[in-house]
Amino acid sequence: MRVGIFGGLSNLGYSLGKILRKRGWDVELIHDPHESFAFSQPVWDDCEVVLDAEALRDYAANQEFWAKKVIEVGWKRPEWVRHVDARGREVAVRKPGLALRAIRRAGMSLGAARFALAGLHLLGPLSEYGFLVLLGIGPVFGSLAGVPFAAIPYGSDITWLPFQSSVLAQLQRRAYARAHRILIGDWRFADSLAKLNLSGRWTYFPLPVDPESCADSGTVERGIASKLWPSLTKDKFVFFMPSAQEFQAKGTDKALRAFLKLSHERDNVVLVTLSWGADNSRAKAIVGEAKREGNVVFLPYVVSRPLLRAFYRASNVVVDEFVCGSYGLSTLEAMVCEKAVIGHIDSNRFRPYMQRLPPNLEAQTENEIYDRMKWAVENPDALMRVARESREWVADQHSLASVQTLEEAISEAA
Repeated sequence: MRVGIFGGLSNLGYSLGKILRKRGWDVELIHDPHESFAFSQPVWDDCEVVLDAEALRDYAANQEFWAKKVIEVGWKRPEWVRHVDARGREVAVRKPGLALRAIRRAGMSLGAARFALAGLHLLGPLSEYGFLVLLGIGPVFGSLAGVPFAAIPYGSDITWLPFQSSVLAQLQRRAYARAHRILIGDWRFADSLAKLNLSGRWTYFPLPVDPESCADSGTVERGIASKLWPSLTKDKFVFFMPSAQEFQAKGTDKALRAFLKLSHERDNVVLVTLSWGADNSRAKAIVGEAKREGNVVFLPYVVSRPLLRAFYRASNVVVDEFVCGSYGLSTLEAMVCEKAVIGHIDSNRFRPYMQRLPPNLEAQTENEIYDRMKWAVENPDALMRVARESREWVADQHSLASVQTLEEAISEAA
């Protein structure tokens, strides 16, 4: 049976496709022609790509830019990654039956019918598969295509969108209710599904991580990564915070202030972080007011995942997020790279689903983050133990074996 993967950000679908194909499944990734944000390009997963941080959003709307970038870095699109045409009207003319069925599945509202017709260029290819694995708002299109599917939420697609009043929200609610299986790896998503009266429809699914994809290629010691990594980090204890500067959503302001307090006490510490996000200017102002520009490096670029992993390895500790009480791919990949992570993971909420709780350096408030940073600098041997335990935890709780849950869903629909 052919399996199609569609939707979502951060190339989660691309990563899952690689894993499923390694395990013998006939899988194709349908690349969304409307999604041109950097972190959602397959080339971002495979090649060393560097983009100007301030212009990151500009690239998002520029398909021509990505066509040139692929040629520039010499990336060859895998044969199982499928591009589709962004024109829907021609599909409606060629396949009137598909259009009528999609309208019926959308419901009786005019807005829903228009949405279905506008998405025919996607529904046509999606309808060719025996089963679909859908992320983000992908379940909407799978539902309209009438193909059995598993939905994998990853954020606002489940915690926010279904509770809005828009046509898309209505279709997303309907799609979750139609899903053959809903696979979640976050306690917040269980809460959202309970509000949608879908508590009995989900299965716990810790995102599988392929250790080989995070293997050390040596790029931190040579090549482009060594040129990009700040030279002033030499002989320093380095905290690396890869999150965008988002104070309300990620709590990066708390981490900045905690580090600044530590830097006033010690001259051997450096924080390397990114120079993009809604609060980028405010973040730089906080550092400027503290007169600690020599201790904080705002990278003027963003880097693709192979380079990001090299940055993890070049640091001593990775600093994550402090608001939602959950974790994502950044935490997992940092841990696979054998780095301790400071972040807020609500263990009490995860406890019912996990066999082993994550060995992160738990912190939520500014003072707690400061305490964890100080402890990390002063306890190198214990820090290395946490780093080793972190890698072991990912191998245990996010192993490739977890993909068997997805394989079971596919087999059930065969």
